[in-house]
Amino acid sequence: MTTCAVCNTEKTIDLVQQNNFFWQKCEECNYAFLLPDYKVEDDLDVLSTDRGNAYIDFYGKKFKSKMKRARKRATSIKKHAKGKQVLDVGCNLGYFVEACRELNMQALGVEVSQPVVDQAKQYFPKSEFICDFLENIDFEDRRFDVVYTSEVIEHVPDVNGFMSCIAKNMNKGGVLYLTTPELKRYKSNSETDGWENLHAPNHRQYFSKDNMVSFLEKHGFENIKFVRNWNFKTGIKLLAFKK
Repeated sequence: MTTCAVCNTEKTIDLVQQNNFFWQKCEECNYAFLLPDYKVEDDLDVLSTDRGNAYIDFYGKKFKSKMKRARKRATSIKKHAKGKQVLDVGCNLGYFVEACRELNMQALGVEVSQPVVDQAKQYFPKSEFICDFLENIDFEDRRFDVVYTSEVIEHVPDVNGFMSCIAKNMNKGGVLYLTTPELKRYKSNSETDGWENLHAPNHRQYFSKDNMVSFLEKHGFENIKFVRNWNFKTGIKLLAFKK
């Protein structure tokens, strides 16, 4: 029997099978997740040099637009921050880390792909980056006033472990900025299974706005505010504050 990672119920049902991957959904809160459980360490593709270079090629071409967006987000988020310590989890090529540094904030970027981290250091030599999984890092006494994680949580194999790690390394009153695709984005009118490609095993779960609130409250966050997506994409974008 499978237990929902959000509400802990065992009332889960089959959602769809795509290729050899099986998705289930919680009947209580509609959290959707991939079966079986995959370990990130066993997914060699996410750590491969080829995939890292593909990311560099894809996002490097968008340098100006990504940097512009990062500066806009950093300026907005800084208004809510009580201090200057910033953690970017899944920092990609480091745009947000650099944008925060430009605002005199002390930002650290964490990324699992070594080629991507190496490129980030070349782009932004004055910024700080670590190549590792978040859960492996000992931040010692450093605590963060801002945690930024954009399009990351849908990839992690243990969402509760991931969010617990974020929460324990934040200062009281710290702000979390999180984005992730929403399940309903992939609903289709197909006569087969009714779903577009859910991108398994690269994506491992999908939230809705309602169950995301429950999930974050469970991990000690409050005053959860959804940010409007002006580009009309269906997705979750929010600010939440650490109790």
